[in-house]
Amino acid sequence: MNARRFTILVALAGIAALLLRWLRQWAGDPPERRASHKEAIEPPELVERYSRCMGTLPMRLTRASLARYVTASPHWRILDVGCGPGWFPLEIAAYLPDAVIVGADLSHPMTVVAARHAQAADQADSVVFTQARGEVLPFADGAFDCVVSTLALHHWQDPVAVLKELQRVAQPAGRIIVFDIRRDMHPWLWTALKVGQTFGERLQLCENDEPSASISASYTPSELQRLALQAGWERVQIRTKLGWLMLERLPKETTPFPVPPAPRRKRNGTR
Repeated sequence: MNARRFTILVALAGIAALLLRWLRQWAGDPPERRASHKEAIEPPELVERYSRCMGTLPMRLTRASLARYVTASPHWRILDVGCGPGWFPLEIAAYLPDAVIVGADLSHPMTVVAARHAQAADQADSVVFTQARGEVLPFADGAFDCVVSTLALHHWQDPVAVLKELQRVAQPAGRIIVFDIRRDMHPWLWTALKVGQTFGERLQLCENDEPSASISASYTPSELQRLALQAGWERVQIRTKLGWLMLERLPKETTPFPVPPAPRRKRNGTR
């Protein structure tokens, strides 16, 4: 490599480093305080936009991974609370074709779209969708072997009440899994999402500030653990990734998984 080419590479590396540093400063850190969010997505246009967003490759890969985890032990009666356009119940049905799966969502237009997806996937007989509030589910005590909720937690206005309902409709030894984004996500992931939100196509789902609005309304692992304990979940497990968290109610004989500490921030906002 000659000196001129080496100098150009060093200059480009320096420019890239300065650009990345500027982007981090511009994006700031993930929000420390939680903000409220809308309960449901109602306008048909926004429902369609949300459905397309949930159908993208990253979301499909995430759903597939979570479905494999949920169906690791077979369940025959499964409820998805906050099912949205129905993609996750349909994913579960692909793993457990003989199971009875119910999807519940507060938004009636969302359940209509979900039913349409089930019909298109030829799963309308095994996956049923209904409109229901998470705080008052229209099911009997212990009606399900497994209760799940994905990407709905940050919408709940009374999360403790919803978590109580999830426990009520689940069998005493059944699984309860709540999966959502986390507010204290890794700063570089936050930066990447802000860049995509600002310079890419704006989804304009519930507000014009997505995905920032949803992230701001989400919880940290320690906050979610406190909500579960307030709801009467005696033993819980929290698992985390860079931008996700998962709460699971554990059987009494299982050792609980400790909640990891929140990522530490330096005083100048960097890591």
